[in-house]
Amino acid sequence: MSLIVRAPSQSIAEAEAKFRTYSNYFSHIRRYIRNKYGKSILSGIQTAFAEAKDGTNCGTRHRDVTNDRLRKILFNSWNSHVVANCSFELEETMLPVVIQWMPIQYYYSIYFAAAALAYGYHGRVAENHQSVLNTLNAYARSKKTFVAPWNFQYDGSRKPPFVNFPAGFVSSKISSLSLIEDPLDSMAMFLRTTWKDRCNDRWDEMSKAQKSARRKQGKLKGDIQVTPVSLFDCFFRLRKWVNYAEAEAMLTGPTSETDVESFAQDLKVVHAVMVHVLELHLVEMFGLSTLTPIGRDYKKTVGSRVDLRNLKSRVILNQS
Repeated sequence: MSLIVRAPSQSIAEAEAKFRTYSNYFSHIRRYIRNKYGKSILSGIQTAFAEAKDGTNCGTRHRDVTNDRLRKILFNSWNSHVVANCSFELEETMLPVVIQWMPIQYYYSIYFAAAALAYGYHGRVAENHQSVLNTLNAYARSKKTFVAPWNFQYDGSRKPPFVNFPAGFVSSKISSLSLIEDPLDSMAMFLRTTWKDRCNDRWDEMSKAQKSARRKQGKLKGDIQVTPVSLFDCFFRLRKWVNYAEAEAMLTGPTSETDVESFAQDLKVVHAVMVHVLELHLVEMFGLSTLTPIGRDYKKTVGSRVDLRNLKSRVILNQS
């Protein structure tokens, strides 16, 4: 029996379009990294990282960092990864139901890995998600080891606005509902619309009095500027979308179990590569002498209950 949930007829097309947009974005990201790094994506990433690392300082641990705080952050990242992967161990008929929460779990896996890197960089715990992402993006712009596409960014205050894209890149007008588009154009659209989405959020956060004052000064909504965004921000946008604004679209948008399975697999692969890149940098920053004891503690805590072999992308756990 199919568990695909159907929306009222008047909203079916809208839900399908919203789901298809995000599904296509992640399909294009997966296609890009497969084409760039080969079928063994993680091995290809490791090779590219090693080549880029030659002569590059990946960052050093801040003196105010404590291993206890770092341990708590990494435990959160690894456990979010485990919980998300558990969705694939359920009966196939359950995937259309759990798909709504899977992007949230994978996002938190990425977020806490990024938070560990930001903590090591600044020596203090960031106040909120955007602070972590801003630190990560600034770090990624300065390090050659943040290999494509994780170093791709969009900065609306620059011309051209696409940062670290291939030389001469000019985005083409595409449809987010099409799977035949060039992955670079799709990622460019994902970044651009995420940046605009952040600008809109920034505007909405301003009080009515502030809005009035800005208008009197000749400042309009289009004048709002935010920090550059990366694909990590895009994942944050997806997490907010499925958690708040469009939870129902994740349940009613897919037209078949195949739609659900394809999106889930794309999400799983993109997430795995994201955390792999982050952990390669964590190892360089903290060293295995600090990280492997933390990894061993986590494996002792959950390893007897959960099969951790599916966490091959987690460099620290594989070295612990």
